[in-house]
Amino acid sequence: MKFTPKQARLLVLSALVFSLFTALFNYFLLPEQVVIQISFSGSATRTVPKIGAVTIPVALCLLGCLSYLESNEKPSKKTGSVIVVLIALFLPFFTLFLNR
Repeated sequence: MKFTPKQARLLVLSALVFSLFTALFNYFLLPEQVVIQISFSGSATRTVPKIGAVTIPVALCLLGCLSYLESNEKPSKKTGSVIVVLIALFLPFFTLFLNR
């Protein structure tokens, strides 16, 4: 689907606002040390401070959005940018699921 530049900017802005909203939401719900990796046995193998777990998805979303806006009609680059944004929007929910 092809978007006009105005529609693309609106889509990027809404993705960034949603990412910031989920980051704020997670900041209040997550513990101080956040589990980001679990082993096959189900025990936590890797943790990061809460601020890192909250800012990494926002940074990924920002990079994906900027890449999407800067890709001049290259479908493969736009697809990659959209995938990065979708992963960045999914990460906060997965992190919350791992830590609740």
